[in-house]
Amino acid sequence: QHSAPSADSGVSMAERVASNVAEGVECAVGSEHNVIVDFAPVVEKLGVGAFFRSIIGDELTSDASREPFGHVNAFPLPFDPSDARGGAIPVRDRTAKQAFDAILAIPGEHVIQINHPRLGRYGYLDQLQFDPATGVGRAPSYDGRFDAIEVWSGRHVKERDRVLGDLWALLRTGHPVTPTANTDTHGVVDQEAGYPRTWVRVPDDDPAHFDPAALIDGLRR
Repeated sequence: QHSAPSADSGVSMAERVASNVAEGVECAVGSEHNVIVDFAPVVEKLGVGAFFRSIIGDELTSDASREPFGHVNAFPLPFDPSDARGGAIPVRDRTAKQAFDAILAIPGEHVIQINHPRLGRYGYLDQLQFDPATGVGRAPSYDGRFDAIEVWSGRHVKERDRVLGDLWALLRTGHPVTPTANTDTHGVVDQEAGYPRTWVRVPDDDPAHFDPAALIDGLRR
């Protein structure tokens, strides 16, 4: 889910919220590139809290690093309105281990998800030389402390079968992870929010009674 705070999206935060409501998405993670934003005030201003809720997150994007490790989502995260990037975790020229250490040092439960893992320079498993035979990456900087793997990412359909193979490899070698399907939308037209989407079991699925902790627990389980 991307909007104007991401350098590669021209969609306002209000348009992003409205597009989710229009497509029946009940909860979305804000995942701007190396920027943390809070959609809650926009949701309140539009008066759609009975239909849609958001979780604060960040897409840790290592493209500018000398040795990039791809893209990783982390959520929920604290939002710092006094910081130009909302308190986003520094990524440039950090290893995946250093980034994961920073995420896990934040109090509370979090989900770490590797995004579009087989998208070449932008894919964690490609960059860190994941070997399905062993279930780990051959690169020294590979870190297996992730909870979810994005099997289906937006319009990138051709990578799905390969990532499904990676999912089976992780499960076979004793690394339980949750498969997810996400829009990765940067626009509105032809990039509708929620296609694909991930369904999560929670005790109460009414957005008006939204419990972020229950959703995080459901994803981790």
